[in-house]
Amino acid sequence: MIILIGESGSGKTTVLNELEKRGIKKVINHTTRKPRPGEKELGEYKFITKEEFENLWKEGKLLQRAEFNGEYYGTLEGSNENSAVISIVDSVKDIKRKIKNTITFYITVPEEVRVERMRLRGETEESIKKRIEIDKEKFKKAKEVSDYVIENINLEDTVNEILKYSYKLPRVLAVHDVSCYGKCALTTAIPVISSLGVEVCPMPTAVFSTNTSMKGFKYEDLTHTMDDFIEHWKTLDLKFDAIYSGFLGSKEQIGYIKKAVKEFNIEKIIIDPVMGDNGEKYVTYTKEMCEEMKTLVAIADVVTPNLTEACILTNEQYGNNNIEKLAEKIRALGAKNVVITGIEKNGKLYNCILTNEGYFEREIDLLPFRMHGTGDLFGSVLVGMIMRNKRLIDSVDKAAEFVYNVMEYSKNIEGFQHRGPCFEPLLGGI
Repeated sequence: MIILIGESGSGKTTVLNELEKRGIKKVINHTTRKPRPGEKELGEYKFITKEEFENLWKEGKLLQRAEFNGEYYGTLEGSNENSAVISIVDSVKDIKRKIKNTITFYITVPEEVRVERMRLRGETEESIKKRIEIDKEKFKKAKEVSDYVIENINLEDTVNEILKYSYKLPRVLAVHDVSCYGKCALTTAIPVISSLGVEVCPMPTAVFSTNTSMKGFKYEDLTHTMDDFIEHWKTLDLKFDAIYSGFLGSKEQIGYIKKAVKEFNIEKIIIDPVMGDNGEKYVTYTKEMCEEMKTLVAIADVVTPNLTEACILTNEQYGNNNIEKLAEKIRALGAKNVVITGIEKNGKLYNCILTNEGYFEREIDLLPFRMHGTGDLFGSVLVGMIMRNKRLIDSVDKAAEFVYNVMEYSKNIEGFQHRGPCFEPLLGGI
């Protein structure tokens, strides 16, 4: 289902009608407000009394219910996924809970255009002023609930853009290892990112019998296959919307990621520079590999080091570090956005974000135990949210919340320390 939200005069009703002409079923909302001149004939709303509306709600027949400017708006249950509906910000989550496959567009236009449109449809100056003020409050969180924001200057362009995004399945090239038992890396990335409506194309760097927390694990290095994979995909003219990398076993693997970015002209580059933890560099990471990782970070749109990795990237000693300054040094390498993850402070856990908008520390409760694979779970949710065009800060919050919920659930599962995060029953709640 296509969900349209937009301030008064943004043109969302006109967009809805145009979508109907293109074969998208228009969902008729019910409202208790009085119709504007000529509006009944257009069939854009079903106008009912407040008593009728309350009865529909009590009988469970409404998909959503909202109040705006003292009047009620609602959508009947039974609306299918090949349809479009106008909603308000507060009701988007209600629709998404009940209909799995939805995509939300926030339709915007400059305020002066909105004012002129409202004048043309006969509204008074007092009414227009009131609507503008109400909208400023009601639409504060519009971008947070939307998948895409579209400026509605040209109707045809707006509708074409909506249809383009509505029927596009974004594809991520995930460059990680495969852990056959003990969920992490690709065995986490594939199901989690897929559950967020994003296709995952894996490029495995190695296959492990178990994750590396278990003694005696066996593995097969797959570096020798990576270039062949890239060359084959080129013959198929494959396209990738993003690349997401995790643990890398050699300098050559880092080079193949850079080659993939260049060959496939990948625009979104999300790098988890898995190099160490708890103040110690992993034994597989040589000084040469650490320097090569910096060249990968330099082209990243988002880089997600933990504190140890942030220190390695900036040549700083691990200890009582100034997190904001570390993030600034990583951005100085070339990364557009930095998320330093898992900072423990005063009994809380913080994910620290540096973007063009500023520096932010996002807090979540700290659980009294650790689990192997939670970093990959965090990264996978983050990637999925980014691919749904969510703000980075909101994506970080959602990823942290999901990891917390999964850890709380997993602790009751037999053998959870070896199994890794038991996220499967919770995927529908991301």
